[in-house]
Amino acid sequence: MLAQKRVHVYTNHEGTQWDFPVTMDEIEDVDITGTSLVFNMTAGQGVPFLRANIDSLKFEDDPLLETNNPYKVFQLYLTTADSRAVTSREVYKPCYLSLNAQGSFSNYSGSANIRGRGNSSFLWYDKKPYRIKLDTKHKLLGLDKAKSWVLLANYRDVTDMMNTFVFEMGQWLGLPYTNHTPSFIKYLQIQEFVYNVELAAPRSIFMHKDGVAPWVMGPLWDFDAGYDFDWNNMYAGHDYFASFTETVMGSNPLKRNGNYSYVPQFFTDLFGCREFVQQYKAQWVAVKDSIVTHAWDECMKYVDELRTSGAIDREFQRWPLAGKSFDKELEKMHKWLQNRLIHISYLIAAIPLPDK
Repeated sequence: MLAQKRVHVYTNHEGTQWDFPVTMDEIEDVDITGTSLVFNMTAGQGVPFLRANIDSLKFEDDPLLETNNPYKVFQLYLTTADSRAVTSREVYKPCYLSLNAQGSFSNYSGSANIRGRGNSSFLWYDKKPYRIKLDTKHKLLGLDKAKSWVLLANYRDVTDMMNTFVFEMGQWLGLPYTNHTPSFIKYLQIQEFVYNVELAAPRSIFMHKDGVAPWVMGPLWDFDAGYDFDWNNMYAGHDYFASFTETVMGSNPLKRNGNYSYVPQFFTDLFGCREFVQQYKAQWVAVKDSIVTHAWDECMKYVDELRTSGAIDREFQRWPLAGKSFDKELEKMHKWLQNRLIHISYLIAAIPLPDK
């Protein structure tokens, strides 16, 4: 892989050092005004920086050596062509993005398009999620080439770890790589374990297949409605972890005797098959002693970087949450997961075996 020449804009604001790369071949000219330095790009838009925040400009090649450290907090600078906020979930607007991968992966900079995404997360909250469409497919942060990328807001989740915890569970279980029946078992156990009510009203529940391979459950997606989220204050609240005993499917999923009696029978009818229930129980026995510890330990690696980089402090400064503390919510989450493990283990062991 050849290194790419970029101009790196080193800035200092919000108490943090920033390094934003801009591809030199895409720079047409530079405008310097009283307050701004603007790179005019060949795509026809400007990339502005406040002069007061700029420490230096350096012309550097990207390093060829990548550390492949996914836990780092990466730096992304994104500016729209009209310098206005993104307000539509349907109409894309041109933008330019500069991604500093902190030496873990290759940096990226280039023109793209952006729009809003999501449902309640876009409509209800100040911090918005977005969909970005690059001009051409490209690898970012060690992931495979793609044109479309998502910036999740995770505004409702004070810990920023609810999705991460589930992703780590799924990866450890090998969920994307199991066949039909095991994928259903692992998928349902994860959903029930974190009390994801999306299972009862599926909007972020997916199946997929690769080529001629069998259909499997996944990918895992959208878990800030789990962990016993308080729906009574759903428009402004960030309250979780009140009870670790509530369930979606219940102690007898076939009878749908949990807190959501309308969970689709597409899922619960599987518990009418004796072989399925036996495999369901055996799978949980095989992983229950390690599944929470493994996923939580991985989450703590991200948390360490969030603290060290100052990202959490900046998050709470930009989007303050009255009465909420990152450390306290993490502690609540960990305690809830530990109690949940005991409770779910008891419930799974007691699921009735059907006659056939």
